[in-house]
Amino acid sequence: MSVQSTRFIAQTHLDLGNPAEALIALHAAERLTDDVPRRGSFGRLRLLAQTRYWAGQAHLAGGDLDAAETAFTAVLDAYPERSGLGHAYATHGLGDLARHAGRLDDAGRHLDVAGDLARDGADAVLVGRVLLSVAALRAAQGERAAQIEALERAEECFADCGAAYLQVRALAALAAWDRVELIYTDSGVPAEDRLHRRPVGS
Repeated sequence: MSVQSTRFIAQTHLDLGNPAEALIALHAAERLTDDVPRRGSFGRLRLLAQTRYWAGQAHLAGGDLDAAETAFTAVLDAYPERSGLGHAYATHGLGDLARHAGRLDDAGRHLDVAGDLARDGADAVLVGRVLLSVAALRAAQGERAAQIEALERAEECFADCGAAYLQVRALAALAAWDRVELIYTDSGVPAEDRLHRRPVGS
């Protein structure tokens, strides 16, 4: 199995709310990266950075902020210049970390950089993910209108690039349950596999 396939398995575990299983797959992905030739190792560097970014997200989901910081800092060390998508992913992770740690001003600064670089790099999925993080930050700051605006922008972004499962996440946060159910139905997702469901009585 390739590094990227193993990482995608980890991302699926993370989306399903299983950070421990995600980390098992990510450790396997990092071991597989050792088999990538080191000579002219730009590809290897990129694979390691991607794996460590997702490891950071898994550690965050599991509540281990120290391990998350180690992972995201490794990505930043690989891409220290304030340009390109590598730096965008690093600052997105650091923004999420800062929000979890209660450093909301730092979170905002990191997410501003991540959003700008993601747009410059035309990575629509990352743009949307950053907007989800901005929405969570605005919620933590008690800014409900700004939270809704960020969620709406994220939903539009995911719809435009065809990332239906992330579009559903944004719509669920907006409590737009009719649209969530329509996407699931149109996509043929079985009821038992639907991660986001209308709350009982709503």
